[in-house]
Amino acid sequence: MICNERGLGDLMQNSKGFRIKNVDAEIGIGTYAQTGDKYYFVRVELCDGLFRTCYLTDSQVRNLKYVNLGYEFPESDLPIDFEDSENIEQ
Repeated sequence: MICNERGLGDLMQNSKGFRIKNVDAEIGIGTYAQTGDKYYFVRVELCDGLFRTCYLTDSQVRNLKYVNLGYEFPESDLPIDFEDSENIEQ
């Protein structure tokens, strides 16, 4: 579905993996509703209506101060509820 929407159908037959460039992405710092703990996330729109959210591990968050990514993680106003959230993959 992702390859077809982006005109990369030939990659499905002859590639073990591929990289998608120029995608809409959102980064931020959210708060868990139950605990008040913060989490860092990157949410990418892979194709129309298909999103993938990745969450940074504690060690990745600690190392952010050593890397100049060229952008900052803004605080998000929306708390996440453990029961309503998607499975968190780290």
